[in-house]
Amino acid sequence: MVSVLITSHLWLHWAKLAIRQERRAWEARELGQGVEKQGGNYALYLGLETEESIQAVSAARHAIHNLYRVWRPFLANKKEREIQADDLTTDTRHPWGVRGGCPRVNG
Repeated sequence: MVSVLITSHLWLHWAKLAIRQERRAWEARELGQGVEKQGGNYALYLGLETEESIQAVSAARHAIHNLYRVWRPFLANKKEREIQADDLTTDTRHPWGVRGGCPRVNG
């Protein structure tokens, strides 16, 4: 029997997305401050800044989680590596799609 393990480094894509959303949040803040100085309604831009910030935080969380999953097998001893490699198998019946649940909570 032959098996192939393919790894995708999604953490890098999530990190880029987090950086892009942070920039958009700063842009929304600057636009809002400009509107406020002219006596306009800043609330619209405050909402936009909040949405972009939430997306940035969420993307950063995914980047950290995926980076942890990439490095986790290298940081453990041999027995733990075998168990953890098995834990990384996607399983939609479990929280986070990973057997064992969220690493922050369970390990």
